[in-house]
Amino acid sequence: MFARRAPTSGRASLLRAAAFVAALATIIVVLVSCGSTDSASGGARSTTTSAEVRANPAQLQNPHMPGRVVFVSNFENASFPEWFMQALPNRVRIVHNSPYEGNGNALFEVRPGDIEPETGSQRAEGTGPTFEEGDDIYVRTAFRVPKDNTFHGPWQLIQQFHEAEGWSGSPGTAIFLTSDRRIRIGHGDASELDWQSKPLVKNRWYDLTYRVKFSQNPKVGFMEVWLNGKHQRLRNGHFRQYGFTQQMPHSYLKTGIYRSRYSEGVSRIEDDSLVITQLPH
Repeated sequence: MFARRAPTSGRASLLRAAAFVAALATIIVVLVSCGSTDSASGGARSTTTSAEVRANPAQLQNPHMPGRVVFVSNFENASFPEWFMQALPNRVRIVHNSPYEGNGNALFEVRPGDIEPETGSQRAEGTGPTFEEGDDIYVRTAFRVPKDNTFHGPWQLIQQFHEAEGWSGSPGTAIFLTSDRRIRIGHGDASELDWQSKPLVKNRWYDLTYRVKFSQNPKVGFMEVWLNGKHQRLRNGHFRQYGFTQQMPHSYLKTGIYRSRYSEGVSRIEDDSLVITQLPH
């Protein structure tokens, strides 16, 4: 159901190089802003309209993300150098309307009848880094559902770790946004649901962090989730849910929108401030 050929080795190398440059640039920006006395918070400022609610990153109690930074995307560059994009023209773009952090953020959009030519499916997605069996990572991302999102349909993904090696099935780990604006995290075929949120408020930024231990072994792989800094209890009533998190030795990140061909309405999601850290094996 979620078929897509794996990026070529050359493309993967370019993605890794771009991710390293982006991560280095972000670290430099953070160091400079931390040393500045121009702002009490030390962060960038932006305006907020009455129709939009912006979370203050400095006030959120985000979980500590141990390990080394392996990928950063602040969605400030309209050429999206960290990503390999699969979308129709102008369906992925940078907007400057009260971003979560910095000066801009990404807007992903899929309209009725949109067919991305490479995959023949309704999607506007970026492909990022690849991870392998045994990798233990934290993913932190900010997202917002715009007020003009009118999606209704069986399913849509806003993030996934899609298996490589020519895999043509559903991803082992996927994040859904439902028609009633709930976040669901679990297997891409919906056979296992690890966590589901309450309905999200439109035009409000949410800070989502999750930890994934990649494994095809259901006794080794696991997931943990934080929403706006609060550790979430999962399906089993605990903070950690074990189960397989990938179905092949390698999985690569995809973010944006991928939805059922039976979907109606316009799908829109805004992304900002995506960071991935990785623990040593």
